[in-house]
Amino acid sequence: MSKKVSLKQHIGVTTVCIICITTVFTLLQFIYPQMLSSLRRNPTALYSGQWWRLFTPLLVHSDKNAWVQFIINMLGIAVLGTAVERLVGRYKFLLLYLAGGLAGEIAGYCGWDPFGAGASVGLCGLLGGLFILFIKGKSKMTPIIPVISLYFIAGLLGNASGSYVFTILICLSVSALQILAMKNKENINNINSENKVDIL
Repeated sequence: MSKKVSLKQHIGVTTVCIICITTVFTLLQFIYPQMLSSLRRNPTALYSGQWWRLFTPLLVHSDKNAWVQFIINMLGIAVLGTAVERLVGRYKFLLLYLAGGLAGEIAGYCGWDPFGAGASVGLCGLLGGLFILFIKGKSKMTPIIPVISLYFIAGLLGNASGSYVFTILICLSVSALQILAMKNKENINNINSENKVDIL
């Protein structure tokens, strides 16, 4: 029974769904290039009534190195998404992701990047939610802040060095450290719970 609970605690169902859906669409865009043009931001198409383009750019990636952009975004969503989902629940998590995505798409259409695409704006929504929780004084947020900072540093170092491979390696390292930290915390909690049972 305890193993099942532990597994559920570590897996963010909504996070996994977002990653899987985004992965499918991003892979399909490499097989069918027209999918990118059909889902990315396009002011003319939006004004003609294709309202879904306010959200579908989250499903594909339009950067020159789209696969690198995709990997970094999925790593970020996997780590931060699981943390957010555990803190606020799946429905508020989805609301944060879509709200951040919508805000990013509107900013894109307003001139930032009218023909862009990518899940990074949804990730920004999750980051915003984390910082709001931190500002409100949620003590659970403290261990997550260094993780967020490391992801930003990874992005900055990648841009400065011009090496996306270096960026991916840093993000993978951060993800590995986060997983180890979560496992270590679980082991400590299990030990504490066993001690409480013995005392009772």
